[in-house]
Amino acid sequence: MASKVFINAINEMMTAYLVTTQDIRARLCMSNCDAATAALTAAGVHVNDVTSDTSDATGYVDVELTTEACTLDDANDRAEFDDSGAAAAVFTGLSGDATRDYTGVLLYKFVSDDTDSICVAWIEFGTPVVKESTQVTVTWNAQGIIQGQNA
Repeated sequence: MASKVFINAINEMMTAYLVTTQDIRARLCMSNCDAATAALTAAGVHVNDVTSDTSDATGYVDVELTTEACTLDDANDRAEFDDSGAAAAVFTGLSGDATRDYTGVLLYKFVSDDTDSICVAWIEFGTPVVKESTQVTVTWNAQGIIQGQNA
């Protein structure tokens, strides 16, 4: 027997978890990050449960998404999570002295620190970004940072 979740319900769940009174942040990760495997294969994974290999460039800080929103995409039968006020996350003020190239961004729901902040998504770059970068701009997918739909 096949089961499906109504797209509106997926949108409401994503909204409740990612938008309503939440603090979603992006962390720029270097080449030793294991989020692609560790965070995606277990439930309730906290940021300190993965080797996020956070940028060690002088001046680095995580980027907080400021205008989180979920919308229905009826044409494609899915819900989409986005930072509706920004087409990109921009990591500025980097000194260009990171020890390894950047391979992606870890999105997480910030609570109070890495021990209770929850991993949400891993967004891998198509090609690594060089460690000497002084600014890294991560352009979000125009169809949503995260897309929720029936498999």
